[in-house]
Amino acid sequence: MAVLHFLTDAEKPDRIVTTPRDALPDGSFVVLSHATVRPVREGWLLRRRARASPADRSWRKCHRNRSCPDDVWANMASLAFLILVFAPFLMPLVVVGAGAALIRRAATRQPISGLRLPSGTTCTLVAVLAGAAALGAYAWGVMSGFYILDPDQMCAARGARGDHIVTRATLPVSAQCVTSDGVGTELVPAWVNPVVFVGLTLFVLAVVTGIIGLTRRGRAR
Repeated sequence: MAVLHFLTDAEKPDRIVTTPRDALPDGSFVVLSHATVRPVREGWLLRRRARASPADRSWRKCHRNRSCPDDVWANMASLAFLILVFAPFLMPLVVVGAGAALIRRAATRQPISGLRLPSGTTCTLVAVLAGAAALGAYAWGVMSGFYILDPDQMCAARGARGDHIVTRATLPVSAQCVTSDGVGTELVPAWVNPVVFVGLTLFVLAVVTGIIGLTRRGRAR
């Protein structure tokens, strides 16, 4: 399946197919799939007939403008995938930057008597730090189940038993190499989900605290 289109005529694909076909017993079937850049004639005729219809003109217009629902969702999915790919590498930089800003702010801040809500800037920095940590950990967990090689090859490279991979993008994040017997080996590091939950909790607390502080200061004025 999906192999012959990688072979050139010089490699004699007909001979490659003939050898296993001749070894099959009578009554067997050979299934082949082949990629092509040529349009299927039936689909081409249908599209050609529909070009004069108002619905097709509208469809072509939105595709030119990249505003069709399918295009919008495809673009969003591509953007989300890029974020997940780069987040494990970029989010630590955001965490370090926000942490350094918090430390500098705490070192230069004058001591205050009594208990007071943190300032809006402090809440913003905490929210950025916690959100970046949660996003980076989540992306690391999700991408633990992303593979370019065949699933069994990836599992073998990870030192895990399994011939297919089962992923769960919702929390808690999971990606397992699963054998035909249903035995799974977790690929997501143990620290990922705790960091995600703690980061989300701190993010929500920082946002809520910042909103309460801004509301109180607005009333005091």
